[in-house]
Amino acid sequence: MIFRNLIKDIKDAIQSQLHIPAIRQRLFFSNGELRNTRSICDYNISTGSKLFLAMTPVSPSKNAAITLYGNTPCSPRLKQVVAAVRTGLAHGLAPRLAMDGTGGTYFFRDNRREIRAVFKPADEEPFAPNNPRNYVGKIGQVGFRKGILSGEGYLREVAAYLLDRKTGFSGVPMTSTAEVTNDTFHFQGKGLGSSSNGLKKIGSVQEYVCYDDVAGDLAAKMFPASEVHKIAILDIRMANTDRNEANILVRRRGENGVRKNGKEDIHLIPIDHAYSLPDTLEIAWTDWVWLEWPQAKVPFDEKTRRFVKNLDIEADIKLLRTTLGIREACLRTMRITGMVLKKGVASGLTLRQIAGIICRNDLDIPSELEVICTQAYKMAQAAREQLKIKSPSFSPTESSMKISAVPEIGLARSISYNDFKPLKVQPKGFK
Repeated sequence: MIFRNLIKDIKDAIQSQLHIPAIRQRLFFSNGELRNTRSICDYNISTGSKLFLAMTPVSPSKNAAITLYGNTPCSPRLKQVVAAVRTGLAHGLAPRLAMDGTGGTYFFRDNRREIRAVFKPADEEPFAPNNPRNYVGKIGQVGFRKGILSGEGYLREVAAYLLDRKTGFSGVPMTSTAEVTNDTFHFQGKGLGSSSNGLKKIGSVQEYVCYDDVAGDLAAKMFPASEVHKIAILDIRMANTDRNEANILVRRRGENGVRKNGKEDIHLIPIDHAYSLPDTLEIAWTDWVWLEWPQAKVPFDEKTRRFVKNLDIEADIKLLRTTLGIREACLRTMRITGMVLKKGVASGLTLRQIAGIICRNDLDIPSELEVICTQAYKMAQAAREQLKIKSPSFSPTESSMKISAVPEIGLARSISYNDFKPLKVQPKGFK
């Protein structure tokens, strides 16, 4: 330090070395407290002088806490992240609301003031009671995407990580559920996860990933095909209805993302999966940004084909059902898109061809997969009606009861396979 330095400069130096926020520091010299705007010279502080440091306690109104919630699996590394965030809260570092987005997304820092985690409260999702962007509604209300209800988004964030946790194939950041207490959050009334004092909230907590760009900042041709494929496979498995260029993070290794040997070294990281696992199958070509990228036409490599082949859809469904309580209609959608993915890859189709079966080419015209599912449902209804006619004493089984729970569609007669023209995959895939 030099004599013209301010007291504030000393506090900043202490913060960098001891990680004590400057706002909590009080410095004393010669029985008096030192003011931030005065210089060292003003107080006649010389080399060897002793300053006394005291820390201002956190105000009771700013008390905050974060704990893992429920029985969601949590890796040891994520537990360390939560512990670091807890220390930051103890130092008075309040969560910061993200500037963009349609829901409440908060950044949590550690005692070094570095962002370590992202928290998304359930009751601040779009059309939830305490949404900070004025998209206010009720828990369980249909939001921006058909088939996904408000208050369910945070479970989808966790589901994406659980599906990717064993292999890490798609690179989803570590995610779990958490309960957070802080008066920085947005409140408009009592919502999901609010305690009696109005401070606690339940939501998803995810490790913060450092990145260099987002996909929209770069030309798509820069991305390795395998990196694009790994994200697209996750989107198809979860029937993600919102994969845009802003929720794919780009991390570069080496200068300009190129190794010394000239090979591409760009890593893509998928985030924001709140609009996944809808209860209805209605995905438009605009919902998957990678669909128009050249990598969608590139055949899958051996590693990707082997990964898809080894997918156990029923085991994944059981995991999400027992761990997160995902609705059965949403799991049915996951089963359908997962089957299409596995059969498509096994048949040698490209990513673009598989997506062409699932997605709507025209926003108002059902996709080929939607037509197939509708036909299958009609045939099941017709078979059930025929069985009732042939067997007056017919007692519906569990599976037939599930079919009857769906609204009647007024079939005049039974329907056979001959009633439908076979659907063919276009040679060039999606158009």
